[in-house]
Amino acid sequence: MRVVVIGAGVVGAAVAAGLTRRGAQVTVLEARTPGAGTSSTSVAWVNANNKTPRAYFDLNQAAVWAHHQLAGDHFFPTGNLECAATDEHRELLEARVTRLIGMGYPVERVTARRALALEPDLVPPPPGTEYVFFPGEAYVHPLRLLGRLLGEARDGGATLECGAEVSAIEASASGAKVTVADGRTFAGDAVVTCAGRWTQHVAALAGLTVPMLDPAVSGTVTNGFLVTTSPVPARLSRVLTTAGLNLRPDGEGGCCCSPCPWTGWPIPPRRCPRRSWPRSWRCCPACCGPPRGPRPSGPWWGSGRCPATGSPWRGSPIPGGGCTRWPRTAGSRWRRC
Repeated sequence: MRVVVIGAGVVGAAVAAGLTRRGAQVTVLEARTPGAGTSSTSVAWVNANNKTPRAYFDLNQAAVWAHHQLAGDHFFPTGNLECAATDEHRELLEARVTRLIGMGYPVERVTARRALALEPDLVPPPPGTEYVFFPGEAYVHPLRLLGRLLGEARDGGATLECGAEVSAIEASASGAKVTVADGRTFAGDAVVTCAGRWTQHVAALAGLTVPMLDPAVSGTVTNGFLVTTSPVPARLSRVLTTAGLNLRPDGEGGCCCSPCPWTGWPIPPRRCPRRSWPRSWRCCPACCGPPRGPRPSGPWWGSGRCPATGSPWRGSPIPGGGCTRWPRTAGSRWRRC
């Protein structure tokens, strides 16, 4: 079977690799470069921690174990340590833990001593903080994973065409023809779209309608904020989650962080929340916040498009817009810190 896959992010690469394993002849069409969308701006936290309803939880749980089976130098199965320091967070965490235990999800309630053994450089949160460890969770380095999957697909005979923005899709009894912007055409027996936030547009080229949420108005389901930092003089080996900030190692000595108060803002925001970042950063449970912590670098708004069910995450950064200019405007503030 000949299959044309549209989009060379992690999802498109995984589809291409899976199809080549099954003997398909695969062509991957990428409008820009592999991983130029959400794949390069994802926290890449592998989990089924707060996924509802049950069918969506089961899908994510299956994906977690698929990651474990794939393994490799992109994959870090070090778990997730969650710290709940407020009454509201403790209440929500307790309800979630009870639900997850009932579904057979690996969960461990741990003491402050155990939490410090897992992450020795934690700044001790206030007395009464509760800690829960999710040992089956992990994180990945997305572009390493992307390289592995695309490499496997190419080893299986797949071809990758970059700079191939799809402009037309024509279906017939014998298959489909996909035309790209420079006039080239690619024939296949089937077409799979893995175009993320461009899914609605790509589907329309084939005369199909896919209901999607709009990241300009839809909040946390579609929108997220991601920041990477300069190198951190602290040991950090896993995903850490709090009420104000989620973070993980970025693989280059810094942190990859998602400030929770900013997630869900319409894309792009009217102005950069310059004063919010230091307050959000102090929520970080590791020894990496002000006054001697790292400077933020490479912030991105993740602009996602999801089906109207609101379950999957798809999207891309908005370079040059929104808060991508923020480090230059806020640099003096961080120098004073």
